[in-house]
Amino acid sequence: MADISYFEAWAMWQAGKPVAGYDLWGLQLLWWGRIGKVISFVSGATIILDAIGAERLQQFGKWTADQERVRQRLMFVGVPIVMVMQIQVLAGAGVDFLSSVWLYVLGALITGLIGVAIPALLVGIVRGLGRLFASRWEPVVYGLAAILLAVGFHFDILAS
Repeated sequence: MADISYFEAWAMWQAGKPVAGYDLWGLQLLWWGRIGKVISFVSGATIILDAIGAERLQQFGKWTADQERVRQRLMFVGVPIVMVMQIQVLAGAGVDFLSSVWLYVLGALITGLIGVAIPALLVGIVRGLGRLFASRWEPVVYGLAAILLAVGFHFDILAS
């Protein structure tokens, strides 16, 4: 695809010409728009986190600090749900799930990742955010969020 400059992209957008088939800095403008949406979502999430409050985030982090209780809940709820989803996807694809041992092993690994590792990582992130919002860095977080919201919206609009 043709590579265009930043200002050419905005000139085309302003003229009403489609920019979807062009590259900006080596990446399709479609992907710049998607990146912009993600950045806007992440920066906008600070508003939700602020509404929840630093104290509640820290309480949630303390509540989840008991790793045995968290692991048991995740294993009890997450693993069966993910396993059923995997069986349905593989059955829909025409794969005989029960006769394919390697698919079962792969499914177990994916289940462990989705059902245990990722939620545990998210719990750690929430605990860290609670500390961050309660610290002296709170104004920096909000300033960075405002900048990221503007940048994300900017690329989302450019790709539209």
